[in-house]
Amino acid sequence: MELFSALDTVGPTLFLATAMFGFVFQMTSLITEKELKLQQAMTMMGLYDSAYWFSWLTWEGIITLLSSLFIVLFRMMFQFDFFLKNNFLVLFLVFFLFQLNMLGFAFMLSAFISKSSPSTTVGFSIFIVGFMTQLVTAFGFPYSDSISRTYRILWSLFPPNLLAKALQILAGVTSNPLDIGVNWSRRTKVCTNDDDCAITIVCKHIDPQTQNIYDRLLVLWTPKPKKNMIFEEISKN
Repeated sequence: MELFSALDTVGPTLFLATAMFGFVFQMTSLITEKELKLQQAMTMMGLYDSAYWFSWLTWEGIITLLSSLFIVLFRMMFQFDFFLKNNFLVLFLVFFLFQLNMLGFAFMLSAFISKSSPSTTVGFSIFIVGFMTQLVTAFGFPYSDSISRTYRILWSLFPPNLLAKALQILAGVTSNPLDIGVNWSRRTKVCTNDDDCAITIVCKHIDPQTQNIYDRLLVLWTPKPKKNMIFEEISKN
């Protein structure tokens, strides 16, 4: 039976809302400098465009780094299983790379907006669109083998969609009290609580006799060959 996971349901929206504050501030600051012609003035004084954008990227990258770090640390402090069971580096990279993608998204949008006044409206609109696309992602589109790879690539160009999928996977391996989460060594071998996964617990230290009992019970319990193959692959690792 699949257990209800609050993070799996509302987590993507909450973390998207958290990132949107920095996104709006970044975009507003860039547009304000362009509106006041500060960038043009610095260019006339000899500032290279590469130095200008690199300085912005460095500063906002540091802010993003600290923000991602605090997101993970404070949730761990409040003893959320999602943050305690999953590997710290995996969680940190999920939030850091997402906010870094949103930073690039803010840079791109600032080139098309000439006034700072509508930046808040644009940011809120991006949040609404991200909320809707995250709902679609939660229902399995387009990250499924039955859907064309082209659609998955195009869908992944919008950062909130990848965040929703990542949180869905990580929440799926911590929704049960017996789940062990994802560690760094098993980050590419995630077994979630869905129909394609027979057992979510991986026992590293288990005697051969007990393993034989588990294998026999699994054969009786899950007649599908696909599930047996998944269990054997996980047991070997």
